Amino acid sequence: MSQAAYWILRCEHRLLTISGAGSVFPAG
Repeated sequence: MSQAAYWILRCEHRLLTISGAGSVFPAG
């Protein structure tokens, strides 16, 4: 896996986690 793809997956997972736990980590 390339480093770019790794970071893309990390960021995407992070966004999903934030959206899933909006009450714990409010976006914005």
